[in-house]
Amino acid sequence: MLMIDLRAITALGSRDDAIGGLADRELSPLFRFMLRARLTAVPLLLLLAGLLLAYDPRPWKVALVLGGAGVMVALGIRDRHHLHTTRLPPRRAIELLGSVMIAHAILIALSGGIHSPFVVVLPVVMLLSAIAVGRRRMVGTMLGLAVAFVWLVAADDVVGSHRLIPQGLARVLPQLGGPAFALVMATVLSIVLAAAVVFGLVVRGSVERAIEAAREARAETLATLRDQNQELWTLSGAIAHELKNPLASVRGLGSLLARRTTPGTKEAERMAVMLEEVERMGSIIDEFLNFSRPLTAMTRREVDPQAVVDKVLALHRPLAEASGVRLEAGVQTSAALDCDPRKLTQVLVNLLHNAIEASPPGGVVRLTVVPEGDAPGVRFEVTDQGPGVDPAIRPRLFQPGATTKPAGSGIGLTVARAIAEQHGGTLELGDHPDGGCRAVLVLPTAREPEPSA
Repeated sequence: MLMIDLRAITALGSRDDAIGGLADRELSPLFRFMLRARLTAVPLLLLLAGLLLAYDPRPWKVALVLGGAGVMVALGIRDRHHLHTTRLPPRRAIELLGSVMIAHAILIALSGGIHSPFVVVLPVVMLLSAIAVGRRRMVGTMLGLAVAFVWLVAADDVVGSHRLIPQGLARVLPQLGGPAFALVMATVLSIVLAAAVVFGLVVRGSVERAIEAAREARAETLATLRDQNQELWTLSGAIAHELKNPLASVRGLGSLLARRTTPGTKEAERMAVMLEEVERMGSIIDEFLNFSRPLTAMTRREVDPQAVVDKVLALHRPLAEASGVRLEAGVQTSAALDCDPRKLTQVLVNLLHNAIEASPPGGVVRLTVVPEGDAPGVRFEVTDQGPGVDPAIRPRLFQPGATTKPAGSGIGLTVARAIAEQHGGTLELGDHPDGGCRAVLVLPTAREPEPSA
């Protein structure tokens, strides 16, 4: 019997589970083809059962064929929803390949054994199995079983029992070759099966290497684009910063000219409009500068959440009182944060400002700080009693330009999430179960110092 050590061929098979999963997805048409092939085997088995009843009515053969057809039908009904799937679960893939091989073995065993016309299809089945599975150990097991089956059906012919040959052909087929034919056929089939497996694994390995190369190229491209974007953001931030100086001069000169106008005149109204537009331009430039800052280096240190909350509330009390909104806060943790306090304040300022603007008069905006479950982190929650997240912008909530405010730039939340991710945290925004909006910011806590030896 032919033996081959597939482990000695280092270029074969899956080397990485992630790459193997991608390869499975790319080869999903092959799985669907084998699912349909298994269903096709059902009418073939039924046809074989009819032929056996006519020419070889031995009960065990008919029962075996009908049993195999019944199993194929049951498996086909169970797996019908996988006919359009992009990837079979590993267990289902193994069951599929095993059932296809069993159905094919039944066809061979009951249609002449080593003389069966279906024997020549066995290498094709092994080739497809090697490509689909791609795991050397599993494919090696399948190859061993297939070779053992070939020699088993050959032995039936060599010993002269001819139990696998239909009775109508029992006197004809053995005379065409005799034991020598069976031995040569088994040897050739074993070699062809091994070659089919090796070729299938080579194809699978080539697919996986191509996918891995594409993934690495994609990662390099993304890294290059990220570096280019960082350079553009830095340059844009520098330009925006330079624009603030002449804009400040325009604001100052406009204020002086406004003082010289008579209140209620057209000139006074025009100067007021100009100053409002200058203020709006200044706000846009400030937000653009904030958008470029998350990529700059942070100054991390241990920060007390209570101190940050007190500062943010003090900044927003005048706006809340002017809007008729009540601010509430609750800090239920004393864990120190590992963060840049300036940038954390920037995020909370943005979230509170949005919550106050979204809340109706008499509404409540609440900022709570609690431990993040079992994880070493702190959870900030900002809730309001406004209309909640607009469904129109929900899919692109954190993309630049996504806003429902007439004078908004739509980069505040983009900046906030970028800062959260720069800290190794997360920022999510969604509807509160009781109405309104809920923003959840999770940041890591400071590491406890290791005890000295």
